[in-house]
Amino acid sequence: MNETELEAMVVRLLGDSSSYTKMLAESQQATVEATNAVAEQSKRIEGFVESLKGFAAGAMSVLA
Repeated sequence: MNETELEAMVVRLLGDSSSYTKMLAESQQATVEATNAVAEQSKRIEGFVESLKGFAAGAMSVLA
């Protein structure tokens, strides 16, 4: 089943394309928000990694 067939089937099931179009717009916005949240958390994790590297270097210097 290709994309055009799927869209035609959705329109038949929903009666018109307005609710389908609205659903696509809402899902696109949710995807953008989720992508931004993932990017933000990735930066936070990178910060933790750098902090742990500093801690490990300090610990190694004490043990050496």
